[in-house]
Amino acid sequence: MLRPSNGRFRREIGVTIASLFGLLLLASFSLEETELVGSQNLTVGEIGEWRD
Repeated sequence: MLRPSNGRFRREIGVTIASLFGLLLLASFSLEETELVGSQNLTVGEIGEWRD
């Protein structure tokens, strides 16, 4: 089995780490928004009324 060259391998590891970090931020933001809406017993309709 052939291994990729060192530079390419490091670049792929960097992209993987950045992608995982991005997913972590997305999950954190989603949970935070869900917690905010759930804690105040808001509905999507009520949130839409605030924008008007």
